[in-house]
Amino acid sequence: MKIALSKLRKNRIEHMPRYLEIAASKKRNLNWDAVRDVPVPGGLVYDMRKLPMQGVSANTYNGVYNEHFIEHLEKDEGINFFKEMYRVMLPGGTIRTVWPPMEFVHWLKSNEDLTNHWFVRHYYDFYVVRHKFAPKGHEHKSLQLQCAEGFLWQGGEHKHLWYKQEMIDSLKELGYHNVKEFSYQKSQVSDFRNIDTPGDIRAFHSAVIEAQKPW
Repeated sequence: MKIALSKLRKNRIEHMPRYLEIAASKKRNLNWDAVRDVPVPGGLVYDMRKLPMQGVSANTYNGVYNEHFIEHLEKDEGINFFKEMYRVMLPGGTIRTVWPPMEFVHWLKSNEDLTNHWFVRHYYDFYVVRHKFAPKGHEHKSLQLQCAEGFLWQGGEHKHLWYKQEMIDSLKELGYHNVKEFSYQKSQVSDFRNIDTPGDIRAFHSAVIEAQKPW
């Protein structure tokens, strides 16, 4: 009976959708592979600037999830990343990208006085003052402009903030279909629903694009 149950569980696992999560803090469950550039519990170690992923076959995953990762790559590295995810996904697979869009920087740089906006106050106190995300030499600027510079630079970690349309166009050029913008926590893939980092702060400054590898 134990052998039969073991085989049944294995069969269920093998027939469940398999997903890849980039820049994951840990492995979600048996059918999710977690990738970081440093070791994580149960994860895979890859430098996503150096592709392809050695040892990962084409048409392996049903989907790819990445949240606040793509902005840490230069644009050409980001293009290569999307090419590689296309390769490793099965036909019909979906990639979900959650990131801080360049449109948000334009909002921070607008003529509207955002000094007392809840996001600006939080970002300024926590990231500009405490974590020094804004480059030196901008201290004389308004709070919201210092936040904009911090958002762009993030202590040197942010390399390229994509515009929404820029990402949509690039994904289409790479051969993806059904490229659409979604609300935070919403998805056309049931396993991608409600997996974005919870909280108003992350949701407020995030954009979401999903794209499908054609059948």
